[in-house]
Parts: sequence; structure tokens; C-alpha cells
Amino acid sequence: MGSQTKVVVCGGGNAAHVLVPAIKEAGGTWVAVLATFGDESQRIANGVAQGGIIAAYRDHHYRGVPDLVTSSPSEAIPSADVVIVSVPAFAHAQVVESIAPYLKCGAFLGAMPSRSGFEFYATNKHLRDRDITLFGFQTLPWACRVADYGRLVNVLGRKNIVSMGAFPTSKTAGVAQVLASITGLRIRPANSMLSISLGNVGQIIHPGIMYGFFHGREDLDYDSDSVPLFYQSVNRETSMILDLMSREILAVARLIEQKHGVNLGDVIGLKQWLLDSYGDQIRDKTDIQTCFATNSAYEGIKAPVIGEGNKFRPDFKSRYLTEDVPYGLVVTRGVAAICGIETPVIDRVIDTCSHWMGVQYLIGGKPCGRDVSGTRHPVVYGIRDIDRLIATSV
Repeated sequence: MGSQTKVVVCGGGNAAHVLVPAIKEAGGTWVAVLATFGDESQRIANGVAQGGIIAAYRDHHYRGVPDLVTSSPSEAIPSADVVIVSVPAFAHAQVVESIAPYLKCGAFLGAMPSRSGFEFYATNKHLRDRDITLFGFQTLPWACRVADYGRLVNVLGRKNIVSMGAFPTSKTAGVAQVLASITGLRIRPANSMLSISLGNVGQIIHPGIMYGFFHGREDLDYDSDSVPLFYQSVNRETSMILDLMSREILAVARLIEQKHGVNLGDVIGLKQWLLDSYGDQIRDKTDIQTCFATNSAYEGIKAPVIGEGNKFRPDFKSRYLTEDVPYGLVVTRGVAAICGIETPVIDRVIDTCSHWMGVQYLIGGKPCGRDVSGTRHPVVYGIRDIDRLIATSV
């Protein structure tokens, strides 16, 4: 891929709004926005017509005008060299299914972020025996919020570096180089897509903090001034829950390394990830609690709540749960089961969050709940042993 690389950004949310100006700033690559939900494409086109999309950082801003805005996969995808799916994980399947017939040979298809098990879905459903390279970002590179649809997105913070894995793994370095060139991001090539799935920190941070805040306090009411800051209000008890969840995931990664020779060294502990990702944006690096409390990238972001007037309650349908449990913790729990490792803290968080959401994924840690088919648990794709797991993601 050279100077004529064509990129399609799939989605109309926060990340898509940042990607367009980021790509244009990095080198002016041709970029299209494919927004297939509702009237997103028309709303983006209306905003873009007023001067493009501005990504406003704390001390500077970028402006970008997409070369095409459409709701039609057949219009955007056939010429695309790189397709970045930037929608919630629960929408990945719908988007990939709509674009798969139009992908050309040699294209790169990936998700930002991929969350956990994206490779299980994509390789089993649409990309088997096709010359398509799959990639996934471990996390979203920015903390960002759309302020004016199609026109302005506020970027509250940017990670110093983001990890990205590819499948097949032999393509990882080349994919990372292309993506860094077209986005301007610092990208750390991961050893495998399995590293990205297990190293998905959203599955720790979002359900873990929700559990720490609201377990046993589900019926608390808040007024607009008392809604807690989501990251900066993490207390000692919640930070301990996060640390234990992180340690359980590390135990899974280390066992796979030791017994099966798969390099998962880039699956790291939560504190180290925070330091690597945010660096000097964190004022006090003492421990997990202080890393959250003093991280300028997290300033002002409140816990998800619902309500009206001046009375609010926790939002248990938030993406912090509906994405990071079925496309995060449940996947990792499945990998742990394949490895024969117990994850008592993760189990407790899954059970509580599932109850809040009104779903049933696991029963006694086993994937026999009525809603497990709506997750990316390995068994959904027939992955029941370590050999199949490795073949699908390494």
C-alpha cells in the first residue's frame, strides 16, 4: 500500500469523528465514512458540508473533510485498502456482515477497538479462505465525545501508544506500519490477536468500576451534582477489585505461554498498562487508584446514569456493561475455562453485571446461560480446546 491507500471508517460515533481529521492530518489519505445506522450518514454529511469535522484537543485542533460519506457498503468498500470498523462490539457482526461481500483481495479489515473474541467471529464467519488480513486495536486511542454531530468532537485525552494485533500474525508488522502512517498514531504491534483479546483492558476497567461503585447500592439516587466521576472516584476497594481481575487474566496468559509456547508477553497488568498508555498525563503513579484519580485524560468523565430532572440512577444498560461483559469478560472466562483456571473475582463481576442487565450468560461458570449465544464466548464458535483457540487467533 502506497500513497494512494484508500481508507473506509465504518461508524458514526465518537471515534469515527476523530479518525477522519486524524487521517487527514497524518497525510491526507483518501478517506470515506460508511455510516449504516439510521440517519447517521445524512447527519454527518450535513455537518461536514459546513466545513468538515474538527477534532478539538486541549491545546490544538485538526480539521478533516471526508472524501465520501455514504450509507451504502457497495459504494464505499470495493476500492478500500483499509477498513476500520469503529462501532460498539455488539454492532461488529452487523457491520462486518454488510461489508464482507464487497471486500477486495488483499484488504485489511479491523476494529477499533476490537474488544475480545473479534477474531473468533471474523475468521469463523466471513474471512476463512479469503485473502483478507484481520486486525484489532486493544483499545480506543482517545477519550473523546462528539459535541456537534458531523462537525466537532472534543478529545479529552490521547494514549501515548496503542497495541494492535493482526491475523495472520505474519502480517502484524506490515499492518502496524500502514495504520501508523495513515492515522498518525504510535502503534505497538502485539504478538497475536489472542494478546489483544486477553489484554482488553476495557473488560477490567468498565465492569470492574461499575461493580465497585454500585454493587449493593443499585437503588441509590443521585442529583446532577452528586453523580460520581467514573474514573477519578475509584476508591481503594474498587482498585483492589480491578487489580484482582487483572491478576486472574495474567494467570491465564502466563499458563498459555508456559504450557503451549505462545508468546503473550504483551498481556500486562492494569497498572503497567495505565502507565504505558498515559505516561505523564498521570500525576501520581503510586498505584492503580492514584493512576485513575490523577489522570488528566479522565478528567470530568462521570459514571453512566439515567433519569430526568434532577434524579438519576445507575445505567445498567450502558456500553460499559453491554459491551465489556459479553465481548470481554465472558470471552476471557471462556479462555480461562479452556486452560482450567478459576477466576472467582471475574465470575462474581460477570454474575452481578448479568443480573443488572437482565441476561444470563454463565451458570456456575459454564456457558449454558440462555443468552450466551449473544456473546463471543469461544464455545459459540466451536472453540473448546487450546489447539483450536491458538489456530483461530495466533
